Amino acid sequence: MNPILSRPQIINELIGFFLNLIGRKNTYRITVTGRDYSKLVLFWGMVLYEKGEKREIEVTGTEKYFNNYVKNLEKNQFRVTKVLK
Repeated sequence: MNPILSRPQIINELIGFFLNLIGRKNTYRITVTGRDYSKLVLFWGMVLYEKGEKREIEVTGTEKYFNNYVKNLEKNQFRVTKVLK
């Protein structure tokens, strides 16, 4: 097998590129947290304590591309907590 194609990252990039070619493009905003993320809310939101990695990402592409993107994030042990269109 070709050593270039045996790398999973390159294969994921190619799959994402082809999934993004056909279909209607949408913009999705997601909140991604790491394994060590924790959140503590006290007194109905008056006191908020967050610890760990949390990022908000905006993805533009087709729905199949977006689903593949989320699946790759979850495979790399990130949690997708919120999805907004």
